[in-house]
Amino acid sequence: MKRLFAFFFCLLTFQGFAQDYKRTLNWYFGDSIGMSFSTNPPTLLSKGGLSKSEGSASISDSNGQLLFYTNGVTVWDKNNGVMLNGTGLNGHWSSTQGSVIVPQPDNDSLFYIFTTDAMGQAKGLQYSIVNMNANNGLGAVIVKNVLLQTPVCEKLAATKHQNGKDIWVVAHGFGSNTFFVYLITKQGLVNCPIISNSGSIHPSANGNNAQGQMKFSADGHKIAATVFDLNNSKVDLFDFDNLSGKLYNYIPISSVFLPFGVEFSENAHHIFITTIYNELLTYQINLSGLSEIENSRTVLADYPNAYWITTHLQLASNSKIYVTFPDSSHLGVINYPDSGHALSQYNAFDVSVNTQKTNYGLPNFLSSYFYRPTLDFVYASNCTSSIATLQGKASVPPSEWNWRVKRFLNGNIASYNTQNISYTFPDSGWYEVRLIANSDTVVKNIFIDAPILPLVDTLGCGMDSVVLKIPDSYRCIQWSDTAASLYNRIIKTNGTYTLQGYNSNGCLITDSIRVNFSPPATKPIITKINDSLQ
Repeated sequence: MKRLFAFFFCLLTFQGFAQDYKRTLNWYFGDSIGMSFSTNPPTLLSKGGLSKSEGSASISDSNGQLLFYTNGVTVWDKNNGVMLNGTGLNGHWSSTQGSVIVPQPDNDSLFYIFTTDAMGQAKGLQYSIVNMNANNGLGAVIVKNVLLQTPVCEKLAATKHQNGKDIWVVAHGFGSNTFFVYLITKQGLVNCPIISNSGSIHPSANGNNAQGQMKFSADGHKIAATVFDLNNSKVDLFDFDNLSGKLYNYIPISSVFLPFGVEFSENAHHIFITTIYNELLTYQINLSGLSEIENSRTVLADYPNAYWITTHLQLASNSKIYVTFPDSSHLGVINYPDSGHALSQYNAFDVSVNTQKTNYGLPNFLSSYFYRPTLDFVYASNCTSSIATLQGKASVPPSEWNWRVKRFLNGNIASYNTQNISYTFPDSGWYEVRLIANSDTVVKNIFIDAPILPLVDTLGCGMDSVVLKIPDSYRCIQWSDTAASLYNRIIKTNGTYTLQGYNSNGCLITDSIRVNFSPPATKPIITKINDSLQ
């Protein structure tokens, strides 16, 4: 029997969505530095377990309580003790972005730690998994060092999917211009990356070329990567499709030399860059073209007589951007990055860490934790139903909610005026979902995959072959009887053919079809016997 599959869009609670920023309230970085952003200004915490680490990451729960932190090699629990089985991760303490921590959607206990090796070395991009229910709530590493790609740069960034629930994790190939974009869903990591080849090659002739940060804007619509290359320095800027995981609209910002740190303002109108020659630069990136962006270049700080004292940049929950200086007792702060240019008010000595010392790095976070829109809606998929459940969110409760669901092809519109709606997508293809409230509008384009195989078995009557065409929205397809990834397969033999593939939502779909051939009908011989024709 054929199996019809579709998509079910379920609810992500808004309480969790609104509390996302609290996952970033506790920072551990540098040489044992801990800092809490639950106060304003931030306060120092007791000394942590890190020692002169660069590529650190930390994670708190949705109430702002520390869960654990890592330097890509060791994992420490909330009490600053080494987590059970928390040693020997294959990241590197001196990798620029040696780690990032992301929760598994719809799971309060499982967290992925993604790690990168230093200078493009062989350990590459790997992941480990922490279960916070283990060891009496202190957590334990239950999966360790699963290799995904090698070699890769020291760049590692993460953002949420358009649905507000799933998560994209991105690494950059070393010796190529390849972005590897992985999706994490409630089923876990989809080991079938979206591949984008665009922008600058990060040449592998020198391991130093692997250095530098890569960041998403808070809204997940832009991504920037530094190109730390003596012969081809620039910052590569792209738009990011957080529905498909693809990069597009490449813009090379070339008026920089050996850029290292990069960060977006919270409103994504400005980008900030540090260089090895101690410049702190800003560009306005919401302009119409490359020349306008380049002409907006503003130098916020320049220390020409010092060796490499401005390195990492990191946005915080207070909407400020922090700047670290190696072996220093203070942090710099860009106080109003949304204003850009000189109005951003950079202070190089804004935060004191007392007798503790910084290093090159600041903790790496899922960039979407800093996204706080005034209006939004969320959804998710489990691949078993065509009913959609969507829920609106507004920072100020509106007097009325207005939904419009429209299919691109024929323009049919369904309208609703409640905060929560249910909708059945009638067919595959593109749909526009529009939410209007408080004079704000949010539009998301949702794609519904066609079935991976025809819905009915095929009878090849009078033919010697049939062609099975697989929709190109499926990835990593695998037939049960051949290793070839055939999207147009010619079938000449009777039998049942089974296929697996990941759809556009990262769901692994398995389906089969039976093909039967029958010979063409032969010309009848008609004979008259008496008054009958036989």
